[in-house]
Amino acid sequence: MALTGLVALAQPASAAGATVTGRFVTEDGQPVDAIKASLVQGGSNVDSDTSGIDGTFTFTGVTAGSYTVNPLDPFGNYLAGTVAVTVVDGETKNLGDIELNYFDDISPLTPLTGIVRDTAGKPVRGIRVVAFAPAPTQPGFDGPMNATTDRTGRYQFLPQAGGGPGPGTYKLYFRDDEIVEETFRYGVRYSGDQPTWARATTVTVDNTLRTVPDVTVTQVGGISGTLTGTVPMTAGSVTVYDADGDQVGAPKATGPGGAYSFTTLRPGSYVLRFSSPDGGGSTFVRTFWPGAASIADATPVVVKSGQFRTGVNQVLSTQLTAFRKPTISGRPVVGSTLTASPGSWSLTTTTEYSYAWLRGAAVVGTAKTYRPVAADAGKTLSVRVTARSFDRSGIATSSPTATVKWVSAVSGRAAYVRAKKRLLLTVRVTGLSNPGGTVTVKEGARTVKARVAVRNGTAVITVLKPKPGRHTYTLLYSGTSTVLAATGRVAVKIPKR
Repeated sequence: MALTGLVALAQPASAAGATVTGRFVTEDGQPVDAIKASLVQGGSNVDSDTSGIDGTFTFTGVTAGSYTVNPLDPFGNYLAGTVAVTVVDGETKNLGDIELNYFDDISPLTPLTGIVRDTAGKPVRGIRVVAFAPAPTQPGFDGPMNATTDRTGRYQFLPQAGGGPGPGTYKLYFRDDEIVEETFRYGVRYSGDQPTWARATTVTVDNTLRTVPDVTVTQVGGISGTLTGTVPMTAGSVTVYDADGDQVGAPKATGPGGAYSFTTLRPGSYVLRFSSPDGGGSTFVRTFWPGAASIADATPVVVKSGQFRTGVNQVLSTQLTAFRKPTISGRPVVGSTLTASPGSWSLTTTTEYSYAWLRGAAVVGTAKTYRPVAADAGKTLSVRVTARSFDRSGIATSSPTATVKWVSAVSGRAAYVRAKKRLLLTVRVTGLSNPGGTVTVKEGARTVKARVAVRNGTAVITVLKPKPGRHTYTLLYSGTSTVLAATGRVAVKIPKR
């Protein structure tokens, strides 16, 4: 009975497939990426995988049996024979390092060759080069006369007998052939290293090998981020505009969590527009990043070659949003006029504004301007703006002003007492009957007397034995928490002794 139980446990319901792995390397043992490995049985392709940067490839779930692994370099630089492998269920078979033979010779039969490089001068593989007869407009994006750059960035056209270009003149079109999965592709280019078909130079093909001058292609970059809302958002859209204000490609719909990404942008500056058709019964107010009502007020996003500009996030609202909060202009002094600016809002054309001047939480005015009164002295003021556009609204409050103060003025009178050889300076501070504070008297850079208390609006300073001649004294009033500082002057002539 125990034996029967053991037999039953040893027979699984389904056999586990095998795993086959290996690594493609150069003659000196360096890993080779982008080699397509095909698992073949009976002449039929069973599975395929492409080697990664470490040169490895893997097949999983392989049925028990005998196979061959066939390597193929899509760029044509590496060659290797097939590798035989036999596996049983559940086995992991490591083929180890598979050495590839390298060659990059220029065929003596090619009529046309050249090299494609990136902006750093490095060779670029996988660029498709198409030869077209000159025409007013580009005939197409592909054609029968084409070649692809190898791992050294070199392309070689087949001879005319093999379908390549025969004697004549041609324009060359360079584009990324997308052979290998990459985040960022390369932009198009034309013969003569030109950006457009119209500016492309012609290349002459004859019975001799023609080497075309190098062409430089630029890898594009990207922008990524999230678009969310102040209320749940079911569909978002992001549109990109270039530095000229032209839309770049089609808008991108957001994915899970509001995520979006653009991966085909040429290096440069772009403006992003965020919008959504829903918003809990009311559409969201579209916005330019990072918070602007128009392209003119938006902050450009700089895209660099081969890089993502991440974190370009935006939150949309169904109501009005202040992108720049209200501001107050003018001097915060009693009797002066302060003026409110509403700030910058998400909608402007149909938006109306109302104002509330605040001393703390108390509303002290409701016009666009306000003149501080005595009760405001020693306090700060702010303005609260309510914006309305049809059924939408929003509220924003400015930063507070400096402390509101009374205006003061300083005047002085000088009296020289010859008998006692002393000068009396009487300083008066006007604006309040008893403003407080102190007065400092200076003559040029020299301090004559510092921080003399002002009592009932007056301070008296005694200068002992002043030198004969004319003296000009600067009177510096310190001000207080409710009175502004002020400066005055007094001149006096001291007679000779």
